[in-house]
Amino acid sequence: MSNIMQDTRPKLYNPKRFEVGSLNRDKRKKDLVKITVENQAILKRLQEKQPTYSVNKWKEEYSKVELLKQHIMEYPQQEPTHRDEDEPLEGYDSLPRINTA
Repeated sequence: MSNIMQDTRPKLYNPKRFEVGSLNRDKRKKDLVKITVENQAILKRLQEKQPTYSVNKWKEEYSKVELLKQHIMEYPQQEPTHRDEDEPLEGYDSLPRINTA
């Protein structure tokens, strides 16, 4: 067994033997080129698209989720004390403020 593993060429090696090429190589190559072109077009569209974020929509969704959470809680939480929105949160006063409009 070790002789077989150490031999670089199997005993059936025939240098004159040739492999028959694929009969549909050209079609597969065309398909690959077509897929590549389509993928590049998709990538270009994705890269050119500007991101759209709506902070107002996030706030609305958050308030809806909070309301639903309050409705399904067995023991509702205490209402937090009112805080002015321009007042920074504790521990976050050193962070820069981002305009949400």
